[in-house]
Amino acid sequence: MTLHISDYLISQLSEFIHAKTGLYFPENRWQDLRRGIKAASRDISREYGIAEDPVSCIQQILSQSATNCMDILIKHLTIGETYFFRDTNLFRALEEKILPELIVSRLGKGKYLRFWSAGCCTGEEPYSLAMLISRILPDRESWNIKILATDINASFLEKAKSGIYTSWSFRGMSEEMIKRYFRKRENGCLEISPAMKKMVIFQYHNLAEEAYPFPFSVADSRGMDIIFCRNVLMYFGAEMRDEIIRRFFLSLSEKGWMVSSPSESPYIHNSRFCSVHFSGITVFRKMETETPMSKTGQGYGFPDTGYLTGKKSAYLNDKNSPFEGVQGGCFRSPFEGMQGGMSRGDVSSQTPPCAPLRGGFQVPLPDRNSPFEGGQEGCFRSPFEEECPPSEPEQDIHQKALALANSGKLHEAESLCKKAIAAEKLNPAYHYLLATVCQEQGRLKEAVRSFNHALYLDPKFVLAHFSLGSLMQLEGKSDASERHLRNTLSLLLSMKSEDILPCSGGMSAGKLLELVQIMMKGFKS
Repeated sequence: MTLHISDYLISQLSEFIHAKTGLYFPENRWQDLRRGIKAASRDISREYGIAEDPVSCIQQILSQSATNCMDILIKHLTIGETYFFRDTNLFRALEEKILPELIVSRLGKGKYLRFWSAGCCTGEEPYSLAMLISRILPDRESWNIKILATDINASFLEKAKSGIYTSWSFRGMSEEMIKRYFRKRENGCLEISPAMKKMVIFQYHNLAEEAYPFPFSVADSRGMDIIFCRNVLMYFGAEMRDEIIRRFFLSLSEKGWMVSSPSESPYIHNSRFCSVHFSGITVFRKMETETPMSKTGQGYGFPDTGYLTGKKSAYLNDKNSPFEGVQGGCFRSPFEGMQGGMSRGDVSSQTPPCAPLRGGFQVPLPDRNSPFEGGQEGCFRSPFEEECPPSEPEQDIHQKALALANSGKLHEAESLCKKAIAAEKLNPAYHYLLATVCQEQGRLKEAVRSFNHALYLDPKFVLAHFSLGSLMQLEGKSDASERHLRNTLSLLLSMKSEDILPCSGGMSAGKLLELVQIMMKGFKS
């Protein structure tokens, strides 16, 4: 017999969930919460050997003696309804308008792209993006592409990492796309290809937490190019929604894009976002100044460059393209039978270059405005001994290492970094660069060792302190994280806000200070 859940008990549970996760269940959503706890009761009772009724389970959760209880409940409170290429209008706008402009803006500037699917559910959204990019980008292997996918539901993430799906996830997707990107399993399911899996990084993350996965994203030219957060904001209260949107804004690159579901668009009233209307979809673009505005997507599309338009037949307008007819033809695969095209436009701006992404967060590599002069074509200039640049051979080694890292050839970049260190062992910037390459490869222990080596050579190396603080925070080592972040804060407070940080690719001390202060809120004073 199921015991009645009193309003008092459900209100206690609602407040507890909100305090722990940020998820918001006001009185008008208590019925949803009741259904969720009833569905979770069986799993919780089996896990902890208690009575299979919601009241006992709520009491177990409120006691805080069973940490896994909350994970089980979250699994039943968040909705897992999604499928590949959900919302054809969105993926049409991405293919015909947004991605082409972004791709062309990065030619000769590092050839990097970075995306974040926040609330990725079981992975269909980030994998859809990976498939789209692989189809429209003519030389994907030479690009440094990172797609971060995060969710609060651990069971969703496990399924996403496996990449195995039933037919329900393929509604409307063409057979040609399925054959190209999936392989059949013995149980009738389909598994996504290893190449697509490699493009996506799945991580647990709660959007209500202070630290976001890529803490360096406060720099305009070093954030996420597009953040997808669809059907997620509805789980949070108004105050937390505003805070999450503010953090998204900080996490975006200059003129980066934010994508929400249509029902959540009214939540995004930040005056520094510009709403851009494409056919059947509204998305939001980060603006440099607070100028409320709204416009159509007519100004976005394929630029007049041979890189894209000269090769359209190879990946856009032929029978193998997932989206046919850029200039008004038939928009077919992967959505069978859909009609309608979109007009082309000219690129309105060029996005500045930025550095490659790291697996758990972002540490910048230099650009042409940084102490590494000339980006991929110039030479390394030590931020610590500017009057004594390294000799010509070391310059060549470092230049090549940066170019290789930016193009995703990390093993070769690592080898050259080690050659640079062998030639000039006491240059902390070389050790810092090696650390960023190791982190990109997921070798975090070696990255920590190299960051520490950089600090041994220069105890006031701001970015080395910050990088270690961020890494320690992601690994749950709060004491070590706090120590390094406080060192970062102390060093930044001694600098002018407009000072450019060495090895940062142009980031100012003021921008990093803002980010560190946000991250420090998670620590007790």
